[in-house]
Amino acid sequence: MIHEVEMIANEHCGCGENPLWDEIDQCLYWTDIPAGRLFRLDAVSGEWQRIYDGPLVGGFTLQEDGNLLLFRDHDIAQRDDAAQVKVLFPGI
Repeated sequence: MIHEVEMIANEHCGCGENPLWDEIDQCLYWTDIPAGRLFRLDAVSGEWQRIYDGPLVGGFTLQEDGNLLLFRDHDIAQRDDAAQVKVLFPGI
């Protein structure tokens, strides 16, 4: 079986990791760990955007309310739909 590979975002990631599919919003999220960036691809429109720049994000999860829980270099934070980031657990 042969599969075609298609570029979805021309963003040169140092380490593109942690793809996460949001079934409800039909979006794909991923992080560039060393650059502290987080991206979102809208699968319906095909448009992508950088939605976070900040401290290194080693991983993240999508919460029931649609917010993203960010496991950052030295803390755990939450990013809401308004792009506001709030530290929940400092100094980890």
